[in-house]
Amino acid sequence: MRLAGWAKNHVELTVAFVAVAMAFAAVVVAYYTTSLMREQARLSFKPSVWLETNTRICHKDDENDAQGRL
Repeated sequence: MRLAGWAKNHVELTVAFVAVAMAFAAVVVAYYTTSLMREQARLSFKPSVWLETNTRICHKDDENDAQGRL
């Protein structure tokens, strides 16, 4: 009960501590969300690079098969 009594006497200080804690939590969530968005953007680029490189390799092999060279 001592803590509850202290909180009642210092309402402004209690509200300030809660506000700081919420602001810190908001910054942490924003950082985590940004890192997820960057990772998603990075990974969405990989399939197109993979398709581009593998398409060129397969295309060259098909040309060599058509000309009888392997």
